[in-house]
Amino acid sequence: MGYYDGRGYYRTRGEGGYDARGIWRSCGEGGYDANGIFRSAGEGGYDYRGCFRSPGEGGYDSKGFFRDGFEGWSVICF
Repeated sequence: MGYYDGRGYYRTRGEGGYDARGIWRSCGEGGYDANGIFRSAGEGGYDYRGCFRSPGEGGYDSKGFFRDGFEGWSVICF
């Protein structure tokens, strides 16, 4: 009914699994990016600063600043 990912976390195709922070994620949400951070397609994920980012917000530029497609520059963590 499931499998273990590259980090040893159990993933179920029907139910979901735990991400690197021990947070339960439902199936089909996303996966790990190049930095080893879990990215959720459905509800967001944590960036490398440990800030939760909702999907479609943007990303980091070459200088390490977070570029938000809707609000402009943002490095604020809530």
